Amino acid sequence: YYDEEMLNTLSFLDKFVQAYLGTENTIVLGAAESLNEKFAGLIVMLQEAIDKKANDEVEEKLTIYDKNIEESSSETERLRKELDEMKEKIKIRLEEDLSRVSQIIASTVSSIENEIRNIDSSLDYNPTNTFNSSMTYSVIISIIVFMIGGLAGYLNSSEINVWEFKSVMSIVFSAGIKWSAVSIFIGILISFILSASTVLERSSKKQKLMEEIGAIKNSEEREKEKMKMLAEDRLKSLEERYKQKIKHYETRMNELSEQKKNEKEMMKKTILQNYQKLIDQLNALLA
Repeated sequence: YYDEEMLNTLSFLDKFVQAYLGTENTIVLGAAESLNEKFAGLIVMLQEAIDKKANDEVEEKLTIYDKNIEESSSETERLRKELDEMKEKIKIRLEEDLSRVSQIIASTVSSIENEIRNIDSSLDYNPTNTFNSSMTYSVIISIIVFMIGGLAGYLNSSEINVWEFKSVMSIVFSAGIKWSAVSIFIGILISFILSASTVLERSSKKQKLMEEIGAIKNSEEREKEKMKMLAEDRLKSLEERYKQKIKHYETRMNELSEQKKNEKEMMKKTILQNYQKLIDQLNALLA
């Protein structure tokens, strides 16, 4: 139990007692009270040394608790760090998914907008081109009608002189032009109707494409909201699992700390019983 200070004190007291035992020297007798205080201090140091030795023995035997508590603490910190990393990964993954959806939607919308811009220049939706095409067909049909109408007028005429060429051609042209004019009029009317229909069809096409853009943008918001909800559910599930694990180790640490505390008190009491005789002797010296 002795350290260097106690050994020096014991050596001093031993030499002093041997040197001045039984002396009547006034100076020596006057120093008795100081020597008693020094002796009492030595006893106190011995008591403290015994208590320290007992504590050291207890701590040495309780290192298994410290080791297990440290392992549980390290595991808790590892789980917290791992949870933070997993949460960050989910956050980054969500941002990447949202960005990818935005890019896809932007590309699709851009393609549809280009299609809308190209409708006016498209021949299929150009009313002038529709009118011209229809008139071309009408002219061709009117020529055919002219020929058929003229032939029909010639065949149905009873006053014609088949031997007079001018008479025949007059009847043919007269009947042909009449039916051809009717055909041209109907063709023009149909051409205007088709042109108007093309205008309406072009407007309808633009409207449908605009509605499609609106639907795509709405679907983008729904998809993003769905992705956010899924990410939030994954985070909640992840946090719940990790919190249960962390709670398990924290509970274990608390239990080990409590066990260590109780065990320490019992072990110290047991160890001090081995030194009780010496402690009583020291107490007796202080009495």
